[in-house]
Amino acid sequence: MIPLVNHDPRWTRHFAAERGRLLEAFPGSFLAIEHIGSTAIPNLRAKPIIDMIGIVSDLDACDPVAKTIGTLGYAVRGENGIPGRRYFTRGGLDAVHFHLYAKSDPRIDTHLRFRDHLRANPDSRRKHTPRAAVKSGQAARATLVAPPAPTSPRSSAYA
Repeated sequence: MIPLVNHDPRWTRHFAAERGRLLEAFPGSFLAIEHIGSTAIPNLRAKPIIDMIGIVSDLDACDPVAKTIGTLGYAVRGENGIPGRRYFTRGGLDAVHFHLYAKSDPRIDTHLRFRDHLRANPDSRRKHTPRAAVKSGQAARATLVAPPAPTSPRSSAYA
């Protein structure tokens, strides 16, 4: 079990550095790489693992990534229980979970809207990390439920 820790502003820099490393190692492979998960939310306690979502034109486009990402210290996890996703992890002090989806996957929008909602709404942010979980040092188990869809979907930016 990984305990929650106070938000660390270095997480944003860690994400930016890792994003740069991936973009440099795999030029032209990604339409975007976004910081998601609790470490992307200021003032939210989180497990110290950077969650990133990579967006590709289609999953076949990520085959070269999957074949060589191990050279950057990542373990290849395949779909890891979520059809349509490719999942890569790296442990240690600079732990990263990298989720890769095709641009048409609706889970991209769900992740990004959830992140943006928590960033913009302190009340929702407080509810996302229940006091009991924070006090006990256990990670909060929250169902990923995005706020209502905007009138123009974000995913169109990657189309």
